[in-house]
Amino acid sequence: MKSLTKKRVLTSIAVGVFIALLGAGFWWWQKQHGSSNAYSPSNTPTVILLQQNQAFARGSYDMQTGNYQQAITSYQAALSSVTGDTTQIAQIQYDIAAAQYALGNLTEATQTFKQIAANTGVSKILRAYAIVRMANEYYSSNNPAVTQEIFKDPPYNAMLVTNNISITYRHLFEYASSIYPTAISEAMIAKWYAAQLIQSTSTPNTSSYLSIIQQKLANSGVDTARNMQDPNKKILVSEALFDVAGVQTDLFFAGEVTPGVVEAAYQKALAAFAADANRPTADGLVRVYYAYFLAEAYGKTRLPDIESILKPIYGSQYKSSSVTLALKNARSIPITKEEFATLARLDSSFGDLLLTLGWHPSDLK
Repeated sequence: MKSLTKKRVLTSIAVGVFIALLGAGFWWWQKQHGSSNAYSPSNTPTVILLQQNQAFARGSYDMQTGNYQQAITSYQAALSSVTGDTTQIAQIQYDIAAAQYALGNLTEATQTFKQIAANTGVSKILRAYAIVRMANEYYSSNNPAVTQEIFKDPPYNAMLVTNNISITYRHLFEYASSIYPTAISEAMIAKWYAAQLIQSTSTPNTSSYLSIIQQKLANSGVDTARNMQDPNKKILVSEALFDVAGVQTDLFFAGEVTPGVVEAAYQKALAAFAADANRPTADGLVRVYYAYFLAEAYGKTRLPDIESILKPIYGSQYKSSSVTLALKNARSIPITKEEFATLARLDSSFGDLLLTLGWHPSDLK
């Protein structure tokens, strides 16, 4: 495995858009609110709002169907009907901000997420995920305006490292982790350290980096287990498991884990995406990166498996999915372009797909 340590894999180009609705665990609510026993891991603020607030339920439907402006209108109606419950108010504000991001309203959305993150009167979990949601907006769009908006004022401006976007966002994920270790933030922090091991296998920090990675993966698993108890959080479970698969991939190319560990991680992620009936085509990028790992680790000997893994994304139902946009954008990202070209040279059907998405034949040579 050491011969592969120079590979740079799994660039984060589209982690998925979080329209997931977040809640808090019973242990936290009882500790922080004393007499409030209304919430539990399976009976979150989102669940209660969906059951009891017709405007909120309508807004959630509007989000799922891509009617983001109407979703904001519905959520604002839901907000005006809630009095006294700061948790539900913050949850609705979170969802309004998510809809604002979907409409491209970066300033409004970012400022709302920052307000939630700074509100010590609401769930630590929701505060941390508000920070993660801001980071995800950058990773899903690669829009430098997102970075500018996030890090333009305190406390975020202290996290900015000029000309080093990866450390800047690691700082942001660490800030989220300091409030509550979410599955996403912990996996992304682990991924930063794993990437350093790929870049330099002789770093004197290898042992300490591996220790951090293992602890962060353990933390991610704890939050994922909590999210599994809430059917409204399937998106968080699947995206976190995808991130973990990315960490394991980097660890493999750093010579630290076996290929079986990586495959098991991807298969677990694919199973989580398959369990989310509301997003039947959301697994596209998982399939692409799983196939790329097999191509790099095994070459032609695993071509039948590569072809089988990628085959679903050639279907018409994937044409309007996130994987299509990601593959289009990848052509302008040098590292990712090289990764996907490598896969296309092995699997001609994947190459044909890239050509339909604006790639040139010369890109695949």
